[in-house]
Amino acid sequence: MLFRILKKDLKRKKYCDHGMDFAVFLPDHNIFIRNSIFDFYCNSSDSTKVIVPCRFSYLHCWEPDSVNGGDPKYSVSAIIPKSDTKTINAIKAAVEQAKKDSISKWGGKIPANLKMPLRDGDIDRPDDEAYANSYFFNANSRQAPQVVDSHVQPILDQSEVYSGCYGKISVTFYGYNSNGNRGIAA
Repeated sequence: MLFRILKKDLKRKKYCDHGMDFAVFLPDHNIFIRNSIFDFYCNSSDSTKVIVPCRFSYLHCWEPDSVNGGDPKYSVSAIIPKSDTKTINAIKAAVEQAKKDSISKWGGKIPANLKMPLRDGDIDRPDDEAYANSYFFNANSRQAPQVVDSHVQPILDQSEVYSGCYGKISVTFYGYNSNGNRGIAA
């Protein structure tokens, strides 16, 4: 699983991409959060990887967060406007490829009750305005990201990076079969 986060410059409406696998760029401060390359799922193909412009929510890049008593992980919820059909279609194509790549994990066929990563914010989070008219998915990693500036120097001030930033994430979708749960994750 790989994912990249790049902060969007809201004034110029541009994205900066410096080839990092998990990075947040805040142009006002020249700050990057970067995670080195690590792929837990080495069998995934390039067609399961998508670069997604989105808004970051529930961003846990400084400390791993444990959800429902599970293993602590670094994570982000990526919010994509429904109007961005190009990105949504790219995500759907990557998920379909991840299904094909993962058939052997599921006994040779795609399960009928497969859990899917892309969710509708209007249905799953109707009380959260940030998710209105949007789709979203969650991406996570057990590996800690490095927080660095544009010169790859460490940034120690954690108040510089927060949920609500806009940017890009590069995500690899993969199939899983764990404790009876089957699905596609990022």
